[in-house]
Amino acid sequence: MTPAIQQSEEFAVSPEILYELYMDSKKHTKGTGMPAKISRRIGGTFTAFGGKIGGKNLMLVPNKMIVQVGPLPARRTHFACFR
Repeated sequence: MTPAIQQSEEFAVSPEILYELYMDSKKHTKGTGMPAKISRRIGGTFTAFGGKIGGKNLMLVPNKMIVQVGPLPARRTHFACFR
């Protein structure tokens, strides 16, 4: 089993701005400089960095938390919590 990686970062912006940067396709594309297509629905899919990464939304709590799982075969789960 792959060990869990936990990382914490502080940003000088509100949780609302970070959540929108992750979940808004146009803002994500502008912020990274690479195409992104992101569903805002639980169970919806996402791609980022021109399709180099992608997966599915497992849980979305607006302005608080994003839980996503990556594509097969790894199926790694990614969490982003905003405080």
